[in-house]
Formats: sequence, C-alpha cells, structure tokens
Amino acid sequence: MQTSSSSGADTPSNPLLLPAAPVLCAGPALALWISEEGEIEQLDFAAAAERARSACPYVCHAGVTAARLGLGRMAALDLLELFAFVRPARFVAPTPRGLAAALGLPVPEDAEDGITYARFRFS
Repeated sequence: MQTSSSSGADTPSNPLLLPAAPVLCAGPALALWISEEGEIEQLDFAAAAERARSACPYVCHAGVTAARLGLGRMAALDLLELFAFVRPARFVAPTPRGLAAALGLPVPEDAEDGITYARFRFS
C-alpha cells in the first residue's frame, strides 16, 4: 500500500474498497435488511434468517445477529471484527451505535438510520 506522509502520519493513497453486499441489522424484535440497490425492508426473524442463508451481508456482531435469527452460524461481513482487526487495542461497544462512535461518525438515532448509514458509508 502506498502512503504519503506530508502531515507526518501515514495515510493510504487509495481508499479501501469493501465488496458490495446487503446490510442486515437484527434488533430485539425485528430485522432490517437493505439490499445492494438501497431498498430497506423490515423483516421478521424467519425471513431475515432465510435471506442471511442465501447472501453474505454486512452485520455488526455476527454472533448476536445469528443468535437472534435462530442460526447456529452465518456467513457475514462483520464490521465489528474488521474494526477489531484494524484497531486491536481500542474499545468499541459491540453495537452499530458503538461502532459509529468509535469511528468518529454520526451516531445513528434509530435502527433504520443506522442501517442506512452503514450501507452508504461502508459499501
């Protein structure tokens, strides 16, 4: 990776591009799914589990998401794991709000705000 150090700090010369994928947020009572095209849907857990089995969505905390959907495990692009890999010694609350706060991003007001922000910020 090329870096420039004009300000004294190493910064990437090219942004990191993450793969296009849907986003899934499973709250305590329902799930929100946002497609690669940007369509947001409220789903019950059974429908969200079915979608998660056929796609590899972005999630925040794959273990909790899988448990809420009644899945033993799930293939997912876990933003919390990515954060832990990039910033291994930095605390982050394991929620979309906590991840946004740790990254210095606007903290979402509600689940739909959070999932919309995640889709357009991280993909």
